Amino acid sequence: MAKHTNGEGSITKRKDGRFMGCITTSRDNTGKLIKKYVYGLTKQEVITKMDKIKHELLLGNYLEPDNITLETWLLYWLKTYKKTSLNKNL
Repeated sequence: MAKHTNGEGSITKRKDGRFMGCITTSRDNTGKLIKKYVYGLTKQEVITKMDKIKHELLLGNYLEPDNITLETWLLYWLKTYKKTSLNKNL
């Protein structure tokens, strides 16, 4: 079996039959890795979810839902969803 490259994540099959993927999203203040786990009924479903997270990380748009402030979410929302419709004179 081939070794995964850095940032690729890993996928395993659980005892309950579901697949679990794990990807490192960042590091905390002490340098400890912060990992995101995704689950799916098929391996392809997990790969799709992990690819979406990797794409958001690459663009700098990834936000961990449980560690977010209102200010951070509003800035993300403006940048992601309202960027093209904002009046440049504001």
